[in-house]
Amino acid sequence: RAERAASALEEDAGLRDLASNPLYLTLMALLIERGTSPERKRTGLYDQVFQLLLDGGYKYPQGEPMEAQDAVRRVLRYLADAMTRENRDTEPVTRLEARLYRPQADELREPLERIPRWRRSMRPFLDDLAERTGILGPHDGPEADWRYLHRTFREALASEALEETLKAPGGET
Repeated sequence: RAERAASALEEDAGLRDLASNPLYLTLMALLIERGTSPERKRTGLYDQVFQLLLDGGYKYPQGEPMEAQDAVRRVLRYLADAMTRENRDTEPVTRLEARLYRPQADELREPLERIPRWRRSMRPFLDDLAERTGILGPHDGPEADWRYLHRTFREALASEALEETLKAPGGET
């Protein structure tokens, strides 16, 4: 299996370039291990990777998936966009939680609040997000500011948020 996976990565120049990054090599290996061929375009690969992480697929043999995954993905876009606009790579978790209580996040937060343990506070949601997906969390220790697992994750999600804004009626930033 490993030989087939390595061969698939070697045959495609784009995947081979991505595989030179240890994080992407690991994520592509996880996709291949689960029987998924990594997409050749980065946007498709990001979709696959985010789905893998939201499904708990980075934990062996399988982690617990996030509930309300569409809503979680929208929140990840919102937070990535806000951090990018403010040129922030990291943020205290308390600030992330406060962002989720801003009026512009009400519509994003509502589906999350249907999950009983997230109803009273967004902090348990953020803790679950960090523990189950690793996409956003305190990667430099429990007391550290939170950041996206990889800068390109934040950039990809912020780009998705921008695309969503531009495609919306009256789309402007």
